[in-house]
Amino acid sequence: MRQAPVHSTPFIGFPGSAIQSFAVAPAMDTSCKVCDLPYDVLFELFQHLSAVDVTALLSTCRNARKHIQDSSIWQRLCSRYGLRSVASFGGLSFYTVYTQLLHPYGPLLGLWASDYPYRGNIIEFRLIPGDEYEQGGIIGEVWRFHQDVAPYPIHPDYVRALKIGFDAPFVPSPTPAMEGGTSYHSVISPKARISCCVVPPINDAHWHSTYIEVVPPNSYGYFMQGYRRPFAHPDFPGVDALWCDPHRGYPRLKMSIPVLVDQRELVRIYPAVRLPIIFASTTPHVKPAGISIHCSGGDDRCTQMYQPALPFDDLSTALPRYYPLRRDICVGVEPWDTNFTLQTLSGLWLGAFGRYGTELLHLTWHIEKEELCATKITGDANVPRGAPSWTLQGASFNSPFLPMSPPASWTSELPGGCLMYSGTGTISERGYPCV
Repeated sequence: MRQAPVHSTPFIGFPGSAIQSFAVAPAMDTSCKVCDLPYDVLFELFQHLSAVDVTALLSTCRNARKHIQDSSIWQRLCSRYGLRSVASFGGLSFYTVYTQLLHPYGPLLGLWASDYPYRGNIIEFRLIPGDEYEQGGIIGEVWRFHQDVAPYPIHPDYVRALKIGFDAPFVPSPTPAMEGGTSYHSVISPKARISCCVVPPINDAHWHSTYIEVVPPNSYGYFMQGYRRPFAHPDFPGVDALWCDPHRGYPRLKMSIPVLVDQRELVRIYPAVRLPIIFASTTPHVKPAGISIHCSGGDDRCTQMYQPALPFDDLSTALPRYYPLRRDICVGVEPWDTNFTLQTLSGLWLGAFGRYGTELLHLTWHIEKEELCATKITGDANVPRGAPSWTLQGASFNSPFLPMSPPASWTSELPGGCLMYSGTGTISERGYPCV
């Protein structure tokens, strides 16, 4: 039998969540309650409950609350994220690491795609356990794509942009002094903080924070004002964007109130010599909730990390929004394999786009149409992010493996030949005025 801990500690709730009472159905015998169950039984029940339900159950009475910081409970909850040791978290407990880091920021883990005009952007959040050189936490890495002209795609560089953890310098908050003036807290709070990693700080005085906010659903979109008329930018995500993962959830943070500025009237009086130019306005399509990332450092290097350089002037002032991207990275099936179909190509792919270098595509198989559609997750000045890149008709292939010789310009070797399908592709002038 597991011996229940005997210590009693004050309860610390989850950030951004309220404590709820655990409703127990009335029974004939009022002496029989959930809290009267042996602790071993309660512990086994915890593995079927969420963290919020666990805290609600342990908050029903004083006897149950004394188990609130039992490390075995929170170790099991941390293990759901793959974290099984907190040895590199500065002496913090599983309880603190979960309630202050994993619970509010755990839903960030994975890939996020930005609606930044034309180019877009990808940021990947992952959990690091820490080591003797660095404390553990959640890091955000931007995928920096190569723009080298190559006949084949090149894997991106993964550049650390931010970190969510407990090793950021403590920024004291002012409190009223006893005799006037200002005093400061001297005790470091165990609350996780978001720090910028783009510009390495020389010392604690040069440290600056990064802010992550949840953006509510809105109809904000981008447009290109040409010399004759405006062109709508592809909605990101679009109406049927299957690359967007609606089930992953969002960080448990306060939802922001975006200031949506319609710049349509402004660009009408804009000097013609400055055209074409990007502006923001409302669209008929409502985009789902997303996140935005803002760095407080005021350094251009921080801005360029989330907003890559564009070939056009940009009037929009709103921060780019990030949406959860399906991490569909599967083991490929070779074209000469008997199990190969167009459906086996579904998922994320890197593509080579000439002078624009490597870009990210999401391939989706539509059963009803028997089509394989490639959507640009990152884009360029001609065909931007969110636009369809190409479509293949699965029913158009009726031949066996064709022994064709590859073009002389190809550097890769094709064993025996290639498979041929009919399809359509998207080409455009600069600015994507083909909507």
